[in-house]
Amino acid sequence: MEGQEVALAREIHALEAQREALAAQEKALKARYDAKCAELQNYLVQEGKTSTGHIEGVGVFAIRRSNYPSVSQDRMPMFLDYLRKTDNAGLIVETVPAQTLKKFCKDKLEELTEAFIEDPESAETALDFLGLPKEEALAPAELAKLYMERFGVKTFQEIKLSHTARGK
Repeated sequence: MEGQEVALAREIHALEAQREALAAQEKALKARYDAKCAELQNYLVQEGKTSTGHIEGVGVFAIRRSNYPSVSQDRMPMFLDYLRKTDNAGLIVETVPAQTLKKFCKDKLEELTEAFIEDPESAETALDFLGLPKEEALAPAELAKLYMERFGVKTFQEIKLSHTARGK
């Protein structure tokens, strides 16, 4: 008799094979679709048209142009100075790149958690800072999250099942 985990794993494996087959079909279809879109786009550009006009049962295909400006790192100070001088300083925003923020928070949460485990006094200090009673039964990792929340950092955890196809 198989355990439930074996039956579920076999079913997931079969579904995974179906999903991979569909993904391959989708990839081939997307390549054909992209090629036809490029062909129509090139035709419209060559003909000097911006759209196909309304086609019964199909709709309208139109050329859309988008600009994606960028400022190189070495020219950024000059650009920021230009924004300030032209009363556009409100466009300047301080930011932390997402991957940098993720790494910093991961490291900081680990550091705080370890500190709260190794030094119960630091955990009490954090509880005081957060206005929580010292008797509050919080796991060190939870206390670290609450501490970081005080500084505006919200964290959540995503849990996903992974599959390694070894030993088929």
